[in-house]
Amino acid sequence: MRKPSAVNKGNSLVTENALGTWREHAYGYITTNYEGAENIFDDPNRIFNADETACPFDAASGKFIPVFAEKGAKYVGKRTTGSKTSYTVLHTICANDKILPPFCVLPGNPEKEVDKTKVDVQAFKGAKFVNLKKGWQTQETFVRYLRWFYCWLVKNDIKLPVVLFLDNHSSHYSLEISRFGQEHEIIIHLLNPNSTNILQPYDVGVASSFRQSWNKACLEFQRRTNGMSLSKAAFPSVLYIAFEELWSKPGLARAGFRKTGIYPWDNNQMPLERLVSKPIDLEPATPIRPPPTPKTPLSLLAGMEVRQVNGKFIIQDPSATPIPKHKQHQRPIGEVRLTSPDQVIIISPHFPTFPQFFPGNANLHATNFLCNANLPIGNTMEICIAQKVCCMQICISWEKLGKCGEMLGNDHH
Repeated sequence: MRKPSAVNKGNSLVTENALGTWREHAYGYITTNYEGAENIFDDPNRIFNADETACPFDAASGKFIPVFAEKGAKYVGKRTTGSKTSYTVLHTICANDKILPPFCVLPGNPEKEVDKTKVDVQAFKGAKFVNLKKGWQTQETFVRYLRWFYCWLVKNDIKLPVVLFLDNHSSHYSLEISRFGQEHEIIIHLLNPNSTNILQPYDVGVASSFRQSWNKACLEFQRRTNGMSLSKAAFPSVLYIAFEELWSKPGLARAGFRKTGIYPWDNNQMPLERLVSKPIDLEPATPIRPPPTPKTPLSLLAGMEVRQVNGKFIIQDPSATPIPKHKQHQRPIGEVRLTSPDQVIIISPHFPTFPQFFPGNANLHATNFLCNANLPIGNTMEICIAQKVCCMQICISWEKLGKCGEMLGNDHH
């Protein structure tokens, strides 16, 4: 037994064919449409990937963390901070195995810089902290990231142009983003939709290790502060501890680019074991209908009495609950007899409502007189007889069951 990885509907629809098409287009488009990019995939210093991840303040609350407990204990508790706060961190990795300092989005006034007196940004030198009203990545903050990223490229003497692979999040593409990339020789190329678990180097090589490092750093902070929740002021210092552990594990970024076939570029190198798509039937599925309600056997009607109450004909089981006092003066005027499995007749010496059709001992034939719902013994049915030119119409309803159905039967006059 294995614990499966969560795969959304979009990921499950990705096919190997679509991945191959994207790879062929990406390589040809980048190497032929940008000046100086002819050999860009031969230089690992010029290939980058960036992706956002959430850093929850109570990261360990939903994780399985083994602890020492008394043998045979049925319940082992774990104290958490209960915090729902989470900050967005944008990671950037390079094919040469370098993991850049993070670009962090904090909730605050976007028109102002992060207050260094309230947030210890000096605890993580090299990282960039910006304010945003809701603390989520947007197109505006991504432009600010590109400016920071370009400054890092220039500072580290990286040859331009460079290629930056991104997922299809709406914050990664806009006219302003495209113009900035063209003006500063940053080739922004989006990955195939819903394929980050296969094509994105960060997801394949680094994401899992960072989550472990972040959880460990959060737990250590809670131990040092006697269970206090992580604060905005302490966020940079805890994030630095997580990155220190990440940087101590060489080969993560390089492995991500290698496994996805982006560097070295290899159209046949992809973690296809993560591909869960299967041929699907695009025809609309047959709607699931509830099983039909069993029809009442006509034999249940045999032997029941026919009474006329307030101008209506009532079929009632003689063994049912006694008729109310205000109806006891009504005498039976007929009975129901079963003539075949699919036909019953009502025998009555008189039908005062329609004497012209029912002279003495007339038979009222109800063909296919089947019920659409079960008729519990003891309930009554009401028969409404309406005159037509060539036939009679018999409508059956149940007083206690409401609108359960209605039957139509041909009557030969």
